[in-house]
This record gives sequence, structure tokens and C-alpha cells, in this order.
Amino acid sequence: PYRRKKVSPQIDSPVQYSGMLLSQARRTPLFWLLLIAFFFFALCCGGPSSHLNAFLTDHGYPIALATAIHSFFQLSVAFNKVAIGAFIDKAGIAIGGIFLGLCCIATPALALMIQSPIAAWLHALLLGVICAGYSIAISIYVSKLFGNLDFSAILGIFSMDTALVSALSSPFMGSVFDSTGSYHLSWIILLICGILAALCLVGINFLQRRRKTEV
Repeated sequence: PYRRKKVSPQIDSPVQYSGMLLSQARRTPLFWLLLIAFFFFALCCGGPSSHLNAFLTDHGYPIALATAIHSFFQLSVAFNKVAIGAFIDKAGIAIGGIFLGLCCIATPALALMIQSPIAAWLHALLLGVICAGYSIAISIYVSKLFGNLDFSAILGIFSMDTALVSALSSPFMGSVFDSTGSYHLSWIILLICGILAALCLVGINFLQRRRKTEV
């Protein structure tokens, strides 16, 4: 009764690779449109996330309240790291992209109404959505649009793009504030960037649908 059962060894099936090489992906409009979309996403996230406390205190929010809103933003990022990925997996990149695009527009729009505490909390919530969303969505978009044949190389290009833009976004907002004495112009520029990011994602959905009908 205590004799060991013989278990046949499990042999993993080989991974199936499909999709495009980086050299092939770079020749498609989808690649460049997606690169531009995430360029604008990173602009809308990098600077605003690092300037959030200064922005709130500049508009008269007490330091304790400003840091509480900033902590809420960080919680939103943490929660949405999981939620956004699950949402895009279930809803698809078309609906997921539209949602992220709308959030990218709403975040700077709410910043322009920051005198309202409700707008401040909603701004922090949606800023967390786009900051988590663009980092998670990159891998999903690359996988869905270009496959896994050269996934790491293609993802590396997009990760480098967003990292560089995020690094530039913060000094951009700081220089605008130093020049004008206000964040107002920065938010108008970022609102335009949010609209452009949303339009790029809509264009990606259109090109992807057309590609499927041609296959």
C-alpha cells in the first residue's frame, strides 16, 4: 500500500513562435503609430507624477493634504498594475486603448480644475491609471500586434522610448513653471498630448482591423 506510483515524466511542448522580427515591424505604420502614442503617454505621466506635490501646494493645498493625495496616486498605480492588465486581456486592446486614451485626456483636464478637491482626487486616481496603464499596456500591445518572434527586441525599443520621454517630461514641466510662474501652460500642452495619444490608439485600432480583413 505504500509503494510509490510510477509517474511518467512531463515533457514540455516547444514554444510556438510567430509574428514579426524587429526589422519587419519597423516597416509597418503600426509600429511608428504605437511608438508615438506611448511617447505622448509617457509625457502625460512622467512630469505630472513627479510634480504632483508641488502642483497641489502651489494651488494652496496644505502639505498634509497634498501628500495624502500623492499617496492615493501611488496606491492607484499599485492597484492598476494588476487591474489594467486584466481589463485589457478581457476587453481587448481596442476597448482598452480607448479607455486609456480617455484617461490620458481626462487627467490634464482635471488638473485645470484643481481648485476643486474632488478634481484633485480624481486627477490622482486617473494619473495612477495612465502611469500603470502605459507600462503594462506596452507589453500587451507589442505581443498582440507583433507576436513573440522578436518580442524582447521590440519591447526594448518601446521601453526605451517611454523611459527617455518620462525623464524629459519632469524638467519640461519645471522649466515651464519657472518661465511662466504657473503649471497652467504645462497642463494645456499635456491635454493636447493626451488627445494625440488617444487619436493614435484609435488609429492603431483602425489599422489592426484593416490588417485582419486583408489576411
